[in-house]
Amino acid sequence: MKNIIVRPIEHDDLPEMWAVAFGPSADLKWMELNGPYFNDPVWTWPQFEQRFSEKFVGVPTAAVVCLDDRPIGMLSGYFEDGALGKWLEAGDCYL
Repeated sequence: MKNIIVRPIEHDDLPEMWAVAFGPSADLKWMELNGPYFNDPVWTWPQFEQRFSEKFVGVPTAAVVCLDDRPIGMLSGYFEDGALGKWLEAGDCYL
């Protein structure tokens, strides 16, 4: 039986999350559906690690979706406009 859990993102999750989403063997087809920002970059590991460490690790409004303890996606919500708090970015990303 498969075990699916949703939990806070930990730094140790980042290498697997990057490998599935942007790594050398990643299927980048998902980026064609990542609207409305269709020109998002393919992040290198250092770029991904820095951005996700700052924005999502240990943050209560972000979570990793795991299948049998392996990260397969994430859920998040944050204000894109910071303290102004009028542009809520919410969604999911299946890695």
